Amino acid sequence: MNYEQAKRLISKKLQTELYHPYGMERYKMILILRTGIEVTTNTGSTYKPLPIGTNLEWLIKALCGKESPFVKIQFTGKRASTLIELSKNDPTAWDAAKELAAKILEQGDHLPAELRQFTIEILRGSSRPKKQGRYRAENLHRDQCVADSIYTLNECGFKPLTKNSNESENNSACHIIVEVLAKLGDAISYDAVKSIWKNYKEFC
Repeated sequence: MNYEQAKRLISKKLQTELYHPYGMERYKMILILRTGIEVTTNTGSTYKPLPIGTNLEWLIKALCGKESPFVKIQFTGKRASTLIELSKNDPTAWDAAKELAAKILEQGDHLPAELRQFTIEILRGSSRPKKQGRYRAENLHRDQCVADSIYTLNECGFKPLTKNSNESENNSACHIIVEVLAKLGDAISYDAVKSIWKNYKEFC
């Protein structure tokens, strides 16, 4: 894959994830997956994949009932604290937390403490928060999409970063992201993309 082909691939990916109505539904699924999962593959093995890159696409297909090597997803909710914190002001995160609680209960498992308290508050009449301007989850959603796109480009052979941001070395995955977002009307600097990648590369 050459540089121009990579830009077209990422442009289509980011347009869908950031600007299409499906994008927020996808983000809700990512929020759920990031709280902790264990999957069973079509070969019978089990492991705990990170929801990023190719794994993320297979996980989303599995959640949507489409063909995927992941035939079963077990939700643990062990890392639900961030989601619960977001749910206080973000309607998408609130929806994700509610759905996660239902999935864990359907599995016959006990809810983690934070999620149990969230569920109790819903049963007592707590309502879904209303969106008020730009909120933290939107930035997290953008950062998640950016990091996942860099990971995808890395899988395609592009180095995530160059040694610096000089124009003579503008062939990294981060440079592709900067160019694509600029054309989509969402200008962001190379250093900002680099920072997103460093913050998310361990777990997106």
